[in-house]
Amino acid sequence: MRHVFLLLACSANALGAQGTTWGAPVKLGIPDSVSLRAPSVVVAGDTTIAAGNVFPKDLDQFAGRRRLAIVRSPGGLLPIPAGSFDFAFPRLARDFRGALHLVWAELSDTTGSLVAWTTPPTSLWHSVFANQRWSRPQKILSARTINWAADGRPMIVDSTGTIHIAVPALLPAADFAVVYLRIDSAGLVTERDFTPGAGYASITRLALDSVLIAYSTSDSLTPKGGSSIIARVSGDGGRTWAAPQAIARQTRRNASPPLIEYTPTGLMAFWAEDARDAGETQTIRAFSTRSPTARWSELAPPYAVDGILVRLVSARAQCDSSAVVAEILGGTANDPTVRLVDVAVRDGRLVGTALFPDLAMATSVGIGADRDQLRLMFSALRRNEQRGISATATGRVCRTM
Repeated sequence: MRHVFLLLACSANALGAQGTTWGAPVKLGIPDSVSLRAPSVVVAGDTTIAAGNVFPKDLDQFAGRRRLAIVRSPGGLLPIPAGSFDFAFPRLARDFRGALHLVWAELSDTTGSLVAWTTPPTSLWHSVFANQRWSRPQKILSARTINWAADGRPMIVDSTGTIHIAVPALLPAADFAVVYLRIDSAGLVTERDFTPGAGYASITRLALDSVLIAYSTSDSLTPKGGSSIIARVSGDGGRTWAAPQAIARQTRRNASPPLIEYTPTGLMAFWAEDARDAGETQTIRAFSTRSPTARWSELAPPYAVDGILVRLVSARAQCDSSAVVAEILGGTANDPTVRLVDVAVRDGRLVGTALFPDLAMATSVGIGADRDQLRLMFSALRRNEQRGISATATGRVCRTM
């Protein structure tokens, strides 16, 4: 049985080559009868709010829609928006007024069955929680298929309360595109479609009103069988966009959204690549640049993944290093494990450190940040135990952003 844990990165002193120190688990109020999947986490001071899909642990009881839970710690469960929705892969953002923005996908099969959750999303919806109530849900995108996944960073909020979204989609006219959506404080939605399309996309808030979209695709310069990581920058809050710039072109196919962080010294980018043949492993790569318009360079040799990469969780900048959390499937067919590995840039190398070795399983990961704090949330099972505990921890991490 898996249980939900919420952890906050803890460090009283320097990080640098030592990386982040993570705190121990303390209880978080998720009922044992459900399993929280694909959590999205926001942090505001000592408060953490997480939204995720809830499925019964007994799949024979799987029926019905509205599979969403929003949990505030401290505080317990929050209400969810009204309506007959699946709430697939919910993503949260908190604006400067304290309002919560929830964006989720609706599936092509609306029966609420277990099979329905194997069908692709075809629409995105948005609702705002303010004054203790949710606004009426608004459809913000319709498409044949939408790659609204549980990893990466598809949504951010800027200092004006504007929501920015980047998501790959197959549009009604059968065009593959990276769709950019801008939702202003009045709820007005503006759409911009970038082609060619992509398998993965993410969005990052830069200084002032600047935002950056990064996505993996192929163009005329991409090596055969490989993929390119492309970035686009807007300096005016998504109203206009500069020409695309290649971060890297590689011979391997991309295996995760490119995660980019804005730091006091420039930009950091992490992503994963698939193995090309049976004799190779998946790898994680790290690049940096002084500014969005400057050339990107690789920081260290690729990190070889020991196992099968499930997902990369949002990268983060630290005082003089950067890191990303990887969720990795390992073990054997009879004794599988899912580990969390902190992959950090240290002394010109990418170094992986296993987190929480007493856990046999650690999956469905979400991470949130608020200035000098990081909180990591996941579902877990302790070794040699049939039941675990739900948990949270508090502390601070050295950050200069």
